[in-house]
Amino acid sequence: MLIFSGLKVAQLKALNRTQLEQNIPGEALVSMKDYLETREDNNEALFINYRSRKLADKRLTPRSIERIIQKYGQRIHLPFLITPEILRWARVSALLNKEVEIHETRAHQTLITENYKNRNLSFIDRKKLQNPSPTWHNIENLINQEVSWLKSNIPVLPGGYKENPPFLKCDDCILRKIAILIISGKVRATEIRTKENKDLWNNLTENMNFKKISRHGEEWHKKMMDVISSYFRTSDYEVNSEPILHYGRADLGIFMKPPKNIYIEIDTVSLFKLWYNLSVMKNVTFLIIPSENKVIEFNT
Repeated sequence: MLIFSGLKVAQLKALNRTQLEQNIPGEALVSMKDYLETREDNNEALFINYRSRKLADKRLTPRSIERIIQKYGQRIHLPFLITPEILRWARVSALLNKEVEIHETRAHQTLITENYKNRNLSFIDRKKLQNPSPTWHNIENLINQEVSWLKSNIPVLPGGYKENPPFLKCDDCILRKIAILIISGKVRATEIRTKENKDLWNNLTENMNFKKISRHGEEWHKKMMDVISSYFRTSDYEVNSEPILHYGRADLGIFMKPPKNIYIEIDTVSLFKLWYNLSVMKNVTFLIIPSENKVIEFNT
């Protein structure tokens, strides 16, 4: 779970078994189901201490999790002391070193629409390069264009709140990684906005007195959470707050049938979290919402 989710120990400790289907990353889901089939108790905690003498709470403590990891590290004769933090970053390090092959190049689209659900009105498609074997010069050109577009459209967390791993602190490096995912076609990126800066969310923002709120402050974020939740609930979608991603959590999760999950970040986002989840989560949509009239949509 630590490897595939990137959760901190405290977050791992707090997980309940009822969060399994929607909040556990797909790679770990099979193992979690196998594990739960061995459980004969009714405790809500996903991970428990079988030797606990406390009847009320058998949930694993952070220290217990650390000891379990150290025990298995010693059992496989690792030459160093393994910790939960090392497991959190193990997959990230491997992913950073993975090369993405680019056989043809694509770029983001810009879509002009009336509201988010009506996404097929008209769009400006930045054509993929026609050369079947794009040259290094063309690839670098397009990477740089996508990096500039990302910088202009993705509001990032302030420096003091960044959660980049210690070996990856360069935002430009992460932006380049995201740009490569886009131009290689592994991620489809679309800038969705309305004509004349109108509201994308069926005028819900105006109905909730948004003009009285300072944009991009704490109150604006809370109000947008309400707006987006209301918008999708009117279509009978299930809406969850702070669903677990492969790394960290999103602000909102929208769950549809047939299965199509949308994860939403309102206002600022961690570039590292965005890149990592785009890289490892398949067949999902990520929405970055920087304002009432614009959405940046990523489809994996």
